[in-house]
Amino acid sequence: MNISGWSCSKKNIYPGKQEGKRLPLVCNLRNGVMQVIRRHAGNTPDCWFEVCPGISIFDIAMKTRASYDFRISGGRAADCIEKSLDKAEHWFAVSLAGASFPFIRPAVLGWIILMSLSVVQLRSQEMVSASDTLASEAARLLSEYIQVSSVTGTEREAGEYISDKCREKGLHVEIFTDSIDCYNFAASLYPLELQKPNAVFLSHIDVVSGGTDSLWTYPPFSGAVVSDTVWGRGTIDMKGAAIMYLMATSSFVGRASMEDLPFNVTLLFVSGEETYGERGAEIICDYFMPSLNAVVMLGEGGIGTAELLSDEPDKPVFFISLSEKRALWLELEVNYQASGHGAVPPSDYATRMMIHGLYDLTRREPEITFNNDNKGMLRAYGELEKGLKGFILRHPVFFRPLVASGLRKNPLMASAFTNTSTLTHLASEETAINQIPHRVKACLDCRLLPETETGRFLDNLAATLGHDEVSVRIVSETRNAPPTVPDHFYDIFTESLEEVYPGCGIVPFLFPATTDNNYFRNQGVPVYGIIPAVLDQRLMETIHTHNERLPVEALLKGTEVYRGFIDRLFMKSPEEEPLPETEAGDAPIDVSELQDIP
Repeated sequence: MNISGWSCSKKNIYPGKQEGKRLPLVCNLRNGVMQVIRRHAGNTPDCWFEVCPGISIFDIAMKTRASYDFRISGGRAADCIEKSLDKAEHWFAVSLAGASFPFIRPAVLGWIILMSLSVVQLRSQEMVSASDTLASEAARLLSEYIQVSSVTGTEREAGEYISDKCREKGLHVEIFTDSIDCYNFAASLYPLELQKPNAVFLSHIDVVSGGTDSLWTYPPFSGAVVSDTVWGRGTIDMKGAAIMYLMATSSFVGRASMEDLPFNVTLLFVSGEETYGERGAEIICDYFMPSLNAVVMLGEGGIGTAELLSDEPDKPVFFISLSEKRALWLELEVNYQASGHGAVPPSDYATRMMIHGLYDLTRREPEITFNNDNKGMLRAYGELEKGLKGFILRHPVFFRPLVASGLRKNPLMASAFTNTSTLTHLASEETAINQIPHRVKACLDCRLLPETETGRFLDNLAATLGHDEVSVRIVSETRNAPPTVPDHFYDIFTESLEEVYPGCGIVPFLFPATTDNNYFRNQGVPVYGIIPAVLDQRLMETIHTHNERLPVEALLKGTEVYRGFIDRLFMKSPEEEPLPETEAGDAPIDVSELQDIP
């Protein structure tokens, strides 16, 4: 259904017209029109109205599809219509199905059509104006949010800013924790105490450091808006998604105030995600999960990208994470007493021991490991590719050497198939330049596949380092979690993606990094990691480095996707059962597919 004219869902009785004829009956239902309907359709038997309540200019720009069905049998149409009115000036789309048009006087029908023509003349201009307004508001909100620095441990000021914006938009805000370094809150369509089944949009307030200002085209916390792009730390990770959530959810505030919708929708803002959630997601899971009553969560993870498919380089492909690697942070240390003068080096000393071990570790090529999650990703990717490449991807285990070789050429893809160990820090005790230090430290950021045991990984690491003097200490370790099994919520979201990005590809995958999502997966909540924006490789590489930025168009389209998800959600029953889990073993090779190989 669309705004310009809805199809009749029942047989038209209008003489001389074919069944299913589209009726261009878009008009402004002012009080005068309501009086006409009251007089002429109020007692029409079996007249079925489909009414889209409270559609504003924002709704038209976002192509809303919300609707209500009213069956009138001997009652007054106005009584039903008035229940869905917020303001008389709101735009309404009305179609009549199963009604005999002779019940409506020709003069009335002509008046409505005349009004429709006026709408058509103004609609294009209004949509452009509405789109510009939305773009301006989205850019302004994100810019302001970026300007409130929220490097991990300093989230409160930014949290207060975005919670105030949620209140201004009409959402119900509940503060869970409020301190200098720990600010967590929920902003919902309905108060949480109503305990409605809740769809939760998960967002973290904190960002990583801006780094060296001189490497940025615009300062990292300037929130500069240049050429329809917002610049600054957190635009992608993940303040931009927070603005999408806010704009999408708040557009349903009026509807929620008028109706008892089947679901609540909540924006959950947390602290400390960049240091693995101890001050945010972990607190929520330990103390506030009953309040949330979450039935599904959407968080960060996958993203959309183009230039991926060989035969369709312009086709966007969205990766939705169902599981993720876990983080293991390690500190290596060598404490070795040796001769201390740089002019007379001993046969072995602390810095030499550390560098030898790190050299072997960093030059080692990680082993490609297939599991059910990453094999499923390759198969879904293979369904989008054509010819021989697609066939190989659909059967990765059978073509293991070939697939592994291809993966190693793409670090992002390869990281979903390997246990990685990245050297991030190397330091020694401060000494004179001619003095050999006795203590040297190094830090490793390790990301492990879900099935990898920590103990076995550390044993292999020690063997690679090859020196007993190198000690290993676990600094931090995130939790593992079972993967999310796609259910009807997944279907709802993919439908929304496909509406905004027609013909796009969708691939469920194993996220190679670590987010707060696993905290909630361990609570039994299905969590889908996705930011519905199409970003090229250049933009994705700005995350956690300099010149992070997000096009305003991505903000608008992401908002539209989330609005579509919420709209479809309200058409579902909370009691709907998820899809049954299927076996995830290796798919047998269908030899008939060889016929399609060029």
